[in-house]
Amino acid sequence: MGEPIAVCHVVNSAGASSIPAEIAARQASADAFDQVGLLAWFDIDPFDGMERVETVSLNSPDRFRIDRSQYKTVRSILAEYDLIHTHHPHSAFYGTLIAKRLGKPVVQTEHNTHDGYTRTGRIANGLTNGLVDAVVCVSSAVHESFARWEDAIVRDRTVSVIHNGVDRSRVIEATDIPWSIHDVADIDPGGTVVGAAGMLTEQKAQDVLIEAVDQLNAETDHHVELVLSGDGNRRAALEEQTQRARYSDRLHLLGFLDERAQVYKMLSEIDIYAMPSRWEGFCLAVLEAMSLGNPCVLSDIPVFREVYGESALYHAVDDPDALDAQLRTLVEDPAVYSEYEQRGTELSKTYSLDRTVSAYTDVYRSVLGHASR
Repeated sequence: MGEPIAVCHVVNSAGASSIPAEIAARQASADAFDQVGLLAWFDIDPFDGMERVETVSLNSPDRFRIDRSQYKTVRSILAEYDLIHTHHPHSAFYGTLIAKRLGKPVVQTEHNTHDGYTRTGRIANGLTNGLVDAVVCVSSAVHESFARWEDAIVRDRTVSVIHNGVDRSRVIEATDIPWSIHDVADIDPGGTVVGAAGMLTEQKAQDVLIEAVDQLNAETDHHVELVLSGDGNRRAALEEQTQRARYSDRLHLLGFLDERAQVYKMLSEIDIYAMPSRWEGFCLAVLEAMSLGNPCVLSDIPVFREVYGESALYHAVDDPDALDAQLRTLVEDPAVYSEYEQRGTELSKTYSLDRTVSAYTDVYRSVLGHASR
């Protein structure tokens, strides 16, 4: 089995919805690890299993610089571990430079396609990948989003794909909490509820979903409600859009939900999950929704086809009419609804968090083996 591993995850921020935090917490309970840390550049909010992980937040006020005191702190922390696992471009840049000065091997995970990166961010990220010992992409779509020069930088290093995984038991257990979307929004209990969870950003395209559900209500005799959870820089614009909508009383922005369990409870109370993203690296929320029996309607982008295949319905990106049509199919045809409910539930069982952790363990052992030669 090999010697137990001491790994430190370096991130920008961490919290209840943080995939690196979920991985770290699960690793801390696995026999393959004897020490698991999480170093956040900016902030850490509570997450499940946090008590098992050695967490440190720098609370850095500056996104673009690191001072001498921070450097010394990061250096002393990273020195305690066998391997450093970086996750986000900003913290990965500094974390990798410091780790390499310490002679520590580094694994970098690319969590998102590079569509949303600025030119400066892409350059910094690409150069960082040139220093690490292994690059892991959460989907083939992420790897395919690398520019030619980015691929050239990592061509002599191990680049692998490890899909994210969901802890189905934790998602299902959360459905028993004493909280409900009906406590915070006036939702018709007899209506069909469409929902989505995620940051309110250009990437997630909630504006397309709002327009589609508003149109759907004008076309069908069924009463359809929409609930969106999350916060972000598009919140004001989305609030204005819902207020202008014809069926504004059926469109609900719940805001940021403090507890991840509330997100899971929300997913258990909706009937259809929709994610019209313009780009994604993976989108674990879709798997979480599927694990609770929600048929899913997704934008037709490469990563969704790669991960979810025939287990979801698809619509063209930025096309509310096509999204409306797919939602209407599920709302009006019980047989189609039941088919995609079953397909999604079965697919979610194949993407376990334990499988993800095991795959990362194999990468770590490979890197540490090369590093010890």
